Amino acid sequence: MQGTDDANQLLEHYLTPAGMVEARADLCSRYEWFLHVSDVGLFDTIKKEGLKPNNPGCTPHSLATKYLGSKAHEILCLRPLSTFDMTPRRGTYRFVLAVGNEHLPDLIGLDWSYSGAWNLACIIKSDAPKMSDAQVFCEVVRRWGSVVSYDGIPASALRVRCNEMKEDDPAEWPDLTSVERENVHVF
Repeated sequence: MQGTDDANQLLEHYLTPAGMVEARADLCSRYEWFLHVSDVGLFDTIKKEGLKPNNPGCTPHSLATKYLGSKAHEILCLRPLSTFDMTPRRGTYRFVLAVGNEHLPDLIGLDWSYSGAWNLACIIKSDAPKMSDAQVFCEVVRRWGSVVSYDGIPASALRVRCNEMKEDDPAEWPDLTSVERENVHVF
């Protein structure tokens, strides 16, 4: 694995505006849709207010706090469509939302809510030093099945899976703002 200084330099790059722009551009070139699973009890709030970052019950990575300050404490986890689903099974009834890559917030990063993703970036870079930092970022997201946004997503940018709709085709899902709760696919 890379030395500590090299590892910190890579992780710090992801927290800079330039690093986020590069990572977002590469991520959006690979994935058209990003999913978010939520408790169905939050449907009306999300429909009204959109998705908002929150604290997942743990402390952010120290580098995130160094670069983003208090904003680092609240994240919104998104899973690129076609990546492994690491969504924890919380609550009984859930529903899924999608956001197109054109609406993916600019302020993104590696998921720090579960240990390992940040170290994985350093391991991948060490194993494949010719990969660009953005490519390493995307490989971590692909393997981890999660990218975080430090900003919210307005309801107008969200689509929701309704009953009888394919789970892997968010382009066919209706806009969240046009759907009533009873039509939402719940699992």
